[in-house]
Amino acid sequence: MPDKNRKPIVGITQGDGNGIGYEVIIKSLADARMLDSFTPIIYGSSKIFGFYKKLIHNIDNIDTYVISNAKEAKPKKVNIVNCLPDNVFVEPGKCTPNAAKGAISALKRALDDIKAGDIDVLVTAPICKKSLVDEGISSLGHMDFLKEEFKVDDVAMFMVSDQIRISTVTNHIPLREVPQAISIEKIVKKLRLMNESLKRDFDVIQPKIAVLGLNPHCGENGLLDVEEKEIILPAIKQASEEGILAFGPYSGDGFFGYGEYQRFDARHVSRSRVRTFQSNLFRGRSEFHCRPANSPHRPRSWGFLRHRWQGRSRPSIHDVCHIHSDRYSSKERSL
Repeated sequence: MPDKNRKPIVGITQGDGNGIGYEVIIKSLADARMLDSFTPIIYGSSKIFGFYKKLIHNIDNIDTYVISNAKEAKPKKVNIVNCLPDNVFVEPGKCTPNAAKGAISALKRALDDIKAGDIDVLVTAPICKKSLVDEGISSLGHMDFLKEEFKVDDVAMFMVSDQIRISTVTNHIPLREVPQAISIEKIVKKLRLMNESLKRDFDVIQPKIAVLGLNPHCGENGLLDVEEKEIILPAIKQASEEGILAFGPYSGDGFFGYGEYQRFDARHVSRSRVRTFQSNLFRGRSEFHCRPANSPHRPRSWGFLRHRWQGRSRPSIHDVCHIHSDRYSSKERSL
């Protein structure tokens, strides 16, 4: 077991080189105090890093160090592993085939290192999903890609802030397909993952999980459809029989509007996107992956959004380091 006193090594993938990723990464790591708690390794291109660094004003000098592999990473430095060719070309704000290839190359290199145990956690910058699909990548985002790479049966996407933790049954499908996509089995599987993660990653001894309904007012006893009666309620009952403290279903408007969420450790919904910290939890694996909030591909000129992303990225990195530490603490307690 790794030394629990060692600072975690955080792998950060560049995402789409034409997108917002590098500016967020650079601004997040510009404060040297960030390097007191972890050692960062950026998987991408030192050339692209330099390109965006020149465009950012009023920023302190960042001490970078180009390495050939994660084992060469130096503490107190922003380490960079070059995963792209030297002739890489940047077209800010555009979804291009070359940018998609670069995003996948960086992600695959980081995954090789996390599988080998050379980095502890993974933080990903935004990608352009459409350009990936155009390049023949079937995965709709990081979560689907990582699920395939780690060959796990299921994953739970957690959206986390200081006040709330939310997971979803469905991911990356149109709203019109959600009713057909949910089932008793799927809901129970997600509840198991949430319950396990809350105990292991967030140090919640006996998690209480609220399950939200699909339809307005939870279907009004079948008047507004029957998913609550035929799928969600039976799923809650089955989870409760397994010892999971699951309650509901709750109507989303009243649940959030009247602050009912404050009585629970997590919320489980069939359809939702909360613009907060997001992570993917892989059952049976020690790796942890996170990214800040939502991940659209946005033009560089959206300065307000860039500022907001920077503010989200720093807490995300710190959160994932804390969760990594909690997982090892949990392992120690179970020995």
